[in-house]
Amino acid sequence: MNSSAQFEEFFKDFSCNCKNVQKKSFKKGQTITTYIQKRNQICVLLTGEADLVRYDLNGGKSIIEHYTKNDIFGEAFYIVTVNNELLVEAKKNLKYCSKCFNISDTDPCPICSNPKRDASSICVVEDVRDIVAMEKTHEFKGVYHVLHGSISPMNGVGPDDIKIKELLSRLMDGQVKEVILATNPRVEGEATAMYLSKLIKPLGIKVTRIAHGVPVGGDLEYTDEVTLSRALEGRVQL
Repeated sequence: MNSSAQFEEFFKDFSCNCKNVQKKSFKKGQTITTYIQKRNQICVLLTGEADLVRYDLNGGKSIIEHYTKNDIFGEAFYIVTVNNELLVEAKKNLKYCSKCFNISDTDPCPICSNPKRDASSICVVEDVRDIVAMEKTHEFKGVYHVLHGSISPMNGVGPDDIKIKELLSRLMDGQVKEVILATNPRVEGEATAMYLSKLIKPLGIKVTRIAHGVPVGGDLEYTDEVTLSRALEGRVQL
């Protein structure tokens, strides 16, 4: 899309009645939009990268989402904030954390460099967005490792194509006591978890898998057999 006309044509595919279409350029660090001020606009990132960022009362910054070329943001996006400012900042020089391979503008990333995090516990996830989901629970106090994918022979993705070697390197210093496998509950995620388990267990490190089961608010009547089976396996005593 190189013009406003093409830009507006893009939105017709979404059956949107777009008005006042504008094309703007931003420098690194500039604010593209603030959701607390303008919730009625849709943005498409034509080039470059951007972050959805939250600032807390103490000025601390956390990355909520990461956008790349052709990503859409701002669409019916409503987040209740109390004295928090939610911004989308233009980013051109984002990098991967050299420890966990999370996307960050610093190396190491804020989580890895936080002395309050438990470095003896590593949660392994497939994607950067999985860290965001885990952090929303406020339950996990350890650090992360992002694989950037999962083993999928059908798609030509093998162990050497994701960050498995880098994970094993982190386990060699004897500091890590537990590895939590939080790959997605699908065939590729399960295969990746099993493969990692076979590699890590001989190192004498505890390997656990996040539980899968019936979601809160769900009905057993509409739950598939595999999910119910996992729920029974992961049952807890009351």
